[in-house]
Amino acid sequence: MQDREQDAAQEGPTGQGEAAMEAFDAAPEASDDERGDAAEAVENLAQLQVEYRRMAGPLAAVAKIKPTDPRALGQLATALERLPSGVALGQALEELRERTTRFAQAARRERIATFRPIEAEWVRAARAAGQSVRERSSGWRVGMLELALQREQARARFFYNREALTPWSPIGDPTDLAALEERARTLLRGVALQDELLIAVFHDAYEGARAARQRDDRGRAEVVPLPDFYRGVRVALVRHEVAEQGPEKKLRWAELPRWAFLHNLDRYRALGTTVPEKQRLGLQTGSQQETRQFGMVVNGLDATQDYKTMCFVVPFGGERGGA
Repeated sequence: MQDREQDAAQEGPTGQGEAAMEAFDAAPEASDDERGDAAEAVENLAQLQVEYRRMAGPLAAVAKIKPTDPRALGQLATALERLPSGVALGQALEELRERTTRFAQAARRERIATFRPIEAEWVRAARAAGQSVRERSSGWRVGMLELALQREQARARFFYNREALTPWSPIGDPTDLAALEERARTLLRGVALQDELLIAVFHDAYEGARAARQRDDRGRAEVVPLPDFYRGVRVALVRHEVAEQGPEKKLRWAELPRWAFLHNLDRYRALGTTVPEKQRLGLQTGSQQETRQFGMVVNGLDATQDYKTMCFVVPFGGERGGA
């Protein structure tokens, strides 16, 4: 939730990041030297592992002795002769630890340098395709998607409205990143409700949630918390599906992940006046405590729009600090 509250601060105004993208345009491809550095890093890691195994050898010799073996005492005497003093072992281990730390830092820098051209090519392709692009603290917003990066591990993950679409995946070249992007876009396409169904389901969900709040005498029944509305959407969607195809059919909408709900919520809001005025719904913000409890992030359809955290669904025209 803290990440959602910091979205606006992370994004900044539209157009921010142009300098970074221009720098990406000039980013060179990975050179033979960089690829050689990566191979050398693997070789250095293997050398370090050899030294760790060598250092652990005398200790392992003691650990492997079977107490019930008649030869145990002789084996222990031999192992003790090979065992270095505690001071010598400690110094050797500390030196090896320092070398390993330096290796890890250098390997991390090399990994980031190798990953940058892959990232740059993906950003250039997105801009060439006419998609809106914005830089974020650890990745990019491109069109409907948010790309999160772990550059030092060469991994990427896509989000919609701060909700994960794909798992962290290794990226070895630009085609890996493009394939992961297509996977995320396919997921969003697969959950996009048809406009008529979307309008009907949202209307039924809101009316059901409002009626329940009125029965429970909660006060301001027309102001429905987004989690209650989310539950209502799931119920209404299943009801519509059963009514259309019969109760014996397998339900397509038995599950509706949070990202799928938020994607359809953004799509509903984009319909604007297409929704009949009497059925039209709006969103409303809440207090800091309400935001922490049940706020949800919206505005994911277009990277030029800042994320907003909303808390309530209200009738159109009844928004307060809403959208």
